[in-house]
Amino acid sequence: MSTKKMFKVLTPVVNEKTGKTHWMRLGIGFLNNDSSINCHLDTLPLNGKIQLRDWDEEDRRETPGNRTTSYVVPPEPTLTASDGPPF
Repeated sequence: MSTKKMFKVLTPVVNEKTGKTHWMRLGIGFLNNDSSINCHLDTLPLNGKIQLRDWDEEDRRETPGNRTTSYVVPPEPTLTASDGPPF
């Protein structure tokens, strides 16, 4: 059984306060038989920049904190029938 070559899809994110750059994981990529790469993104970069890096042994480990999160998405508000249409 052969395994497909895998990539991690990352984007550089600059901290405005410190000026330091960290890498946020966006998804995963797979090498196809024709040497093209399919990327499966969980999110899109705001800066339009992505980088593919080889999937390494550290990425194979299932450890908490393995992915970087730069923000928390707030929950959507709950609407009731008395709120009316949203426009």
